[in-house]
Amino acid sequence: MGALAARGITHAIVIHLENASVWDRHDFPNQTIIEIRPVDFMNKLNIPFIGDFSAMLDFSPEQISLLKKRGYQDAKYYLEPILQTLLTVRNQRDAQELLTRSTQRLVDDELL
Repeated sequence: MGALAARGITHAIVIHLENASVWDRHDFPNQTIIEIRPVDFMNKLNIPFIGDFSAMLDFSPEQISLLKKRGYQDAKYYLEPILQTLLTVRNQRDAQELLTRSTQRLVDDELL
């Protein structure tokens, strides 16, 4: 992130491949960072380290398909609430603009 920040990048989406990654977005206070982390573990064998290693080296078509689906679901899980918030803010701004225009029309209206 430091290299991106040095180039003036202010927004980034960071995709973690595991939940235990030691990375803190608060180390970059001037950047807006959205983190996407796996909701489920990749370790299929339930054996620490060996299971993780095995899962990382599984390039079978089934595993690739599963990882794509999980990546999509993880991104959706983290991005949908952000999108809903942005839509709510936009709707509030639209409503405020409509109210302002309506009020201005009333103020500008001639008396009967």
